[in-house]
Amino acid sequence: MVNKKVSDSTKYTRYILEFIYTDIQELIENVLNDSISDPHYSAVAANNLIICYLSMADHLNTKYDSVRDFIIELGFSEEEYEIFEKKRCDESAYYIGEQFRYE
Repeated sequence: MVNKKVSDSTKYTRYILEFIYTDIQELIENVLNDSISDPHYSAVAANNLIICYLSMADHLNTKYDSVRDFIIELGFSEEEYEIFEKKRCDESAYYIGEQFRYE
């Protein structure tokens, strides 16, 4: 017999992942289109959210090799990923808060 709590937990996690997938996509678009001199969206926070998403997906046997692969899967180009990564690296220098790593 399957433990109902585990089954419900998996169902809830899948729901969250499906729901937040498009939110992450929108956040990346906002980071990419944001002002360089006066940004309103955090590339580091977006990256942290992606890493949380990837870690949760790992527990459901959906494995991504990297943040880059996930962003490309969302439909962004290699050039857009490079822009995102540059913004993240630049912001990392002054970002206050934890910066997650995906391993």
